Amino acid sequence: MVVTSTTLDAALCLLLVSAAAVTVVGVPSGTAPDPTSPDRADAVAELVSATTANVSYSLAPGAEAAGLDRTGGPEFNRVAHGTLADLLARAAFRNASVDGAPLVRTDADFRRAVRAAVARALPARTQVVARWQPYPGAHLGGRVAVGPAPPADTTVHAARVTVPLGAFPDRSRTERPAEATPEAPAAFDRTANATADRLVAGMFPASELRFALHGDAPLPGLVEHRYRRADAAYGTDASAALDDGPRAANARLRPAVAARVETDLRARFDSPDAAASSVDPDRAVVVVRTWSA
Repeated sequence: MVVTSTTLDAALCLLLVSAAAVTVVGVPSGTAPDPTSPDRADAVAELVSATTANVSYSLAPGAEAAGLDRTGGPEFNRVAHGTLADLLARAAFRNASVDGAPLVRTDADFRRAVRAAVARALPARTQVVARWQPYPGAHLGGRVAVGPAPPADTTVHAARVTVPLGAFPDRSRTERPAEATPEAPAAFDRTANATADRLVAGMFPASELRFALHGDAPLPGLVEHRYRRADAAYGTDASAALDDGPRAANARLRPAVAARVETDLRARFDSPDAAASSVDPDRAVVVVRTWSA
């Protein structure tokens, strides 16, 4: 069985799919919440933050969903490891959609595997929801839920965990030089451009994807599929530039992403400074909700 590296996982963060098995490998003693207590959200949040799991999956279903010719073999097997909160955060990120339409259609089995791992650890009358959104009101975001929604007529207790993704560059690595005074309308454009730089660099990491394009099946086909889906979402032709490498493809994608981001930010925020301070793509939020019978 092949175990993906952190770098390759980042490169394929929206493509890794299809759980073959789920094993919970570390549950800290003394952290199991009392299933009879409705006010156990904090305990469940601690549980998902500390419990580790291995999730085995295959790239084969993703290759099939992408319409690739080759869709099977032992080299397609992968294993993801992390805390349940980490896995939920990755699942939400990999479930990214643009205006509600999936950015990539190859993540359902991975998401189902993570949900199964989390469900095995949860007490009754508990729901856990992970959300990824780069800023409030973004056209782009992902979500995954485990457990039923609480009844409308019951008291609900909630706890929140913020999970770093480690997929996006720091703001200082992508921030563009100032091109306008704070009073100038173009300042919103600058914020949108800097945000798009981070989003494209994190979701389409050029160095890692270049490695994948020259790797074994199904990696090249999955990378091409991702860019074709991005073209459909943003009205670009980034995939046509892949012969020149992911950096060239990203250069075609980035302006369209920036335009969408600027529209979002102008509609949501009163100033570019307020918008810039709200941009945080490198984290997901896991919310635990519990209730009585």
